[in-house]
Amino acid sequence: MTNEELEVMVIFQPLKSSVQVETPQTLGWMPGFFEEVIGGWSGEPLERGKF
Repeated sequence: MTNEELEVMVIFQPLKSSVQVETPQTLGWMPGFFEEVIGGWSGEPLERGKF
């Protein structure tokens, strides 16, 4: 295609994502588990031991 005029068309389209979003349920956790558990500790403050 030398010495010819060309028409170029550019189309922008979102690509379909092949990455699956992992939710707690797809990873095996029960629905609502983290909402119920986070902040649920009512005992003494936890301390990290020295190694």
